[in-house]
Amino acid sequence: MIWVFKKKSKIEIDDKVLQEELESLLVLCRKNLAKVDETLIKKAFYFNYYSHKDQLRKTGEPYYRHPIEVAKLVVNEMPLDDHSVVAALLHDVVAISKKYTHDDIKYEFGNQIAEIILGLSSIKSIENHDLKHFENYRKLLITWFKDIRIILIKLADRLDNLKTLEAITAEKQRLIAEETLELYAPFAHRFGLANIKWQLEDFSFKFLHPDIYEEITKKLHLSKSQRDAYIKQLIDSIQPKIKQEFDKFGVKFKIYGRSKHIYSIYNKTILRQKTLDELYDIYAIRVIIDSDKKELCHTAYDIISSMYSPMPDTLKDYVTEPKLNGYQSIHTGIFGIDNRKVEVQIRTKQMHELAEKGVAAHFMYKRGVLPETSILDSDKLTTWMSSVRAIFENIHGNYTESQLEDIRNNIFFDEVYIFTPSNEFRILPKKSTPLDFAFAIHSEVGLHCIGAKVNGTVMPLNYRLVSGDSVEIITSKKQFPKPEWLKMAVTHRANYYIQKSLNEQQKENLKKAKSLWKDIQKKNNFEFKDDEFIEFIKHISYKEIDDFLLEILNPEYDLLTLKNSYLAFKDNKNGSKNVYKSIAFKEVNSANNPLLIYNQKNHLPAELSKCCYPIPDDEIICIHDSNNHFVAHRMNCPKLKDYDLHKLNVYLIDWSILNNEDFTTKIIINGEENPNLMGDISGLITNMNEISIRGFNFEINDKAIKAIA
Repeated sequence: MIWVFKKKSKIEIDDKVLQEELESLLVLCRKNLAKVDETLIKKAFYFNYYSHKDQLRKTGEPYYRHPIEVAKLVVNEMPLDDHSVVAALLHDVVAISKKYTHDDIKYEFGNQIAEIILGLSSIKSIENHDLKHFENYRKLLITWFKDIRIILIKLADRLDNLKTLEAITAEKQRLIAEETLELYAPFAHRFGLANIKWQLEDFSFKFLHPDIYEEITKKLHLSKSQRDAYIKQLIDSIQPKIKQEFDKFGVKFKIYGRSKHIYSIYNKTILRQKTLDELYDIYAIRVIIDSDKKELCHTAYDIISSMYSPMPDTLKDYVTEPKLNGYQSIHTGIFGIDNRKVEVQIRTKQMHELAEKGVAAHFMYKRGVLPETSILDSDKLTTWMSSVRAIFENIHGNYTESQLEDIRNNIFFDEVYIFTPSNEFRILPKKSTPLDFAFAIHSEVGLHCIGAKVNGTVMPLNYRLVSGDSVEIITSKKQFPKPEWLKMAVTHRANYYIQKSLNEQQKENLKKAKSLWKDIQKKNNFEFKDDEFIEFIKHISYKEIDDFLLEILNPEYDLLTLKNSYLAFKDNKNGSKNVYKSIAFKEVNSANNPLLIYNQKNHLPAELSKCCYPIPDDEIICIHDSNNHFVAHRMNCPKLKDYDLHKLNVYLIDWSILNNEDFTTKIIINGEENPNLMGDISGLITNMNEISIRGFNFEINDKAIKAIA
């Protein structure tokens, strides 16, 4: 057989065993999945084989078989879709084989599968971090729930890896087992993956407490399959008796059996402070009655206790006297077949639903070693995980891709989880930046932050951090917060210290500015009476005195403009009739040749310059040249530099004293090339009153066109 990948050469595969492994996987897919893209699965199968064919596991087994086993677990235990199977087959291609990149996966299998692989690679990249608190690690894992298939494939991957744990060192065995017990088993439990959960727990427990594991195994004398067979035998003996009685009332019921696995048994000895011999619920059955009649719970109890002897002091009737949290059920212990101790729970369907929806005390019993306050206790997360369980339970029904999309969009993450270079852990709000991270480390680190390395790459201070990022802050003692930092930071802590520093800087700057202002006043003979200074500040367009004072600290602040503004202000205060704008012209205004102020009541017969085309309300000056011409220019006219202004009379004037009712100017319009542009513009202007067009000039640059009217 020859298989062709787009980015690699042809691969020749002719292996009967390999074909059998592929067919075995496809049989499971056909059985458990609603639809199967066999071509896609085959392609992923051979892609996995080619990527790992030269690699071995610690056990000596060919590595390519590990992804196949993970894919089988996914199909059997959590059958979502064929993309889950493909992603399971490819989950180690990038991280372990190193032959392909995520871009290669995207190219060969599309964006969706590539994103799942990227999420799995991200989890693998943090597995060696020492988070110290597993609850933080648990929160970090939740950030990859944006595609539920990521965490589900990870559960299957971890379970298959546990089966080969004997091949690594004792220390690594302990670390992986502890991590599994604290992180992955609780997730499996909340997703309702009971079979995955008990295997994760039992394998982990075996390596954490091998002596106790062996002791419990010997005392049980039975494998799980044998214990399951025992429970079935017990149920088969009880069910006909209850059915005979309940048929009289037309009531249905179900009996579930639960054979405890080893870790669960150990948990009970710890929580109840009892020895293994004292436990009576190593085997357990539960009777669920489809009726609201509470008395039927007692009827079922009477039938069972008449068949098998009740254990003394084990009856707890929470139906007659419910717990404070509303929990209702009958609990008892019996000596079952072969005199083995069995726990029995009896409740109505309504009572069962209440118990299963997360009554706190009941879940504390379920979760064993989880901390009292866990991210898994979040109402939002519990509801979301229940929706995942519902899909598993109805996987062979009307499952659609849209349901998976609903799961993807049904949980929102308000936090990001970031590492320091020493692998310490920080939790920050979503959209946090390196500035927020710097202030989370220490206020001094934040105040002197000049940049950050994110995952080894220098990034700007406004970069939005994502969960799993490793951040190193770069500092300098010369750096201090800037006003624009307030727009970058999102945390209260960062904004508090930034604003505090800016306030302190402003306070110090105002102190310097007040001293400078005193020097300026003294040097230029500026004098103000009473509230005149406040009037002057408003006259030169400042709202507050502090705004003006901080402005004069700028080395480029125009003191000549300030002086001229002061003279104009004083002149107005003294009753002058001058009409002009207090704008200085640096090239002219000097001690030897000060600006003249036109003080004539009549209009000035000045021409409007043809170089800068001043229009009403422009800041203008008027030049009286040697030919006795008065020409008005804009203050910023570039042609003024061509005049020898020191030999001419230059007037500061206001437009209102010019005798010009009409004026000519230029309008430049830039736009894309359009054959109708000239007509459109001319028509628009022609329709405007008191405006006429002197002419048009068009310039075309590539596809852009400039019209000058």
